[in-house]
Amino acid sequence: MNWWRVPFEDRRVLIAKYRQLVLPRSSAPLLFHVRNRFGMWIRARWPDTGHEKFLGDGSIDWHLRGKALYASVWRLKEQRVRTVVIDLDNKTQRPDPGWRSAQRDFNARFAAVLAALAPARPLIIRSSSSGGLHLYLFLRRPYRAERVRQVVAARLREQGIDLIDGQVELWPNNRPLRLPLGQGSHLLDARFRLQHARRSGSRIVRDVPASIQALVVHAEANSVSLRSLGVDLYKRESLAKTEVKRTAAVRTGGGASYRDDILASEDGIPQHHTRWRIVNRRLFHLRVERGLSHADALIEFGRWLRDEHHVSRDLERDRDGTIRSLLKFADGCLAGLDARITRGDLRVGNRGAGGGFGALSLYLDSLRQGHPDDWRAAARSRLTRADIRRLAKLADPRTREHAGIVLGVLRWGFDQDRPVQRVTLAARSLMSICGGRTRPVLDHRLRRVRFLAVSAYQRVVRALTRLGLITLEESEIVGRRARLFSVRLPGRRPPPP
Repeated sequence: MNWWRVPFEDRRVLIAKYRQLVLPRSSAPLLFHVRNRFGMWIRARWPDTGHEKFLGDGSIDWHLRGKALYASVWRLKEQRVRTVVIDLDNKTQRPDPGWRSAQRDFNARFAAVLAALAPARPLIIRSSSSGGLHLYLFLRRPYRAERVRQVVAARLREQGIDLIDGQVELWPNNRPLRLPLGQGSHLLDARFRLQHARRSGSRIVRDVPASIQALVVHAEANSVSLRSLGVDLYKRESLAKTEVKRTAAVRTGGGASYRDDILASEDGIPQHHTRWRIVNRRLFHLRVERGLSHADALIEFGRWLRDEHHVSRDLERDRDGTIRSLLKFADGCLAGLDARITRGDLRVGNRGAGGGFGALSLYLDSLRQGHPDDWRAAARSRLTRADIRRLAKLADPRTREHAGIVLGVLRWGFDQDRPVQRVTLAARSLMSICGGRTRPVLDHRLRRVRFLAVSAYQRVVRALTRLGLITLEESEIVGRRARLFSVRLPGRRPPPP
């Protein structure tokens, strides 16, 4: 099925699955790169303002349609990943006299990498029309990017495979990696036969929805733990880290910071007499920082207790009984965090700073891609005469201007996806219209500007609701301020069954 024929809501679900599998996880919004005319990856920026683009749902949608080529950077020090990508470059050129030997060398590298990763089974993706391959290996849970690279690189070196630019490259890396399933990218089997794609003359027609579903199925059936990829190195590194933490605790009197504890406990409780402190901080990390629900945080915490290596006498003496008691304690601790989140004392994840991607994000990115020079004029052209008369009642000119743009973007998006009735407006998308130069990544330095931006987009939503141009059905309160708005455009008939 062609990507543009997929209904809007189904497209959003597929984009969410794609984002979860192939993109790194970060507390800050992801930036991305585009190719310039010299074939180099450069930071993507909006042509009208020069601001860096965030990798929103609209940008991913544009990439999967084949309208643009995008790449994301995996920061080793800052991000968590559940995907390992091995890039095999193919220098084979048929007219060249040595193309047969180049093809044999490429096939040998491909077979050696598969043997080194066995019994794990990576997913094979043709990265571009040049013939290179990206081997995607999925992990059971997200790990620190730096840790993943250390373990997988050691596994490849033990099997005699060196990481050489232009031959075998490994991600996570501090360089851009082209996003899969874009223009010229499709799935292959172990014999390099097309999967969920077909040839039409000299072109290859991709079935993007089926390819994303194949990604999901493969990840569920063939995901592996990081420990299984590097058992010996994993143990050596874990013991070395434990010894360093013990030495630091002795020198400083045992006062470890929160961030140090979170990093040191990725592989388990690092030292004796720290169990309760580590447990409390990991539960806070799962529920508040990562934004997991109560049930998901409890499942992830139980998996961490059972699978990782812990330096704890109680867990060594009575493992099952200690795990049961810790899970019971974790349930009560998470209930207390839930109450604090409900009161607004805590903000979950980074949504309090404008995180989350709603329908407005996809509409806005698509509109700006189609009208890069003057997307605001394109949005205002969607307003009806009745809309303009109602907006004229707003006394503040800036609120009137922003409200007109928001309404125009919504009308443009609803015309593209006619069955849509109810959409979510995320704070980040409204900020890009109402907040001027303000961006969520600057919150830690520009508290006052961020507060003004928040007031501006709330004022716009209230003005549109008061004029009857949108119907505000509900809003989610995070950190004592509304961050997500669920709205409907009145007067639209429901789609036929």
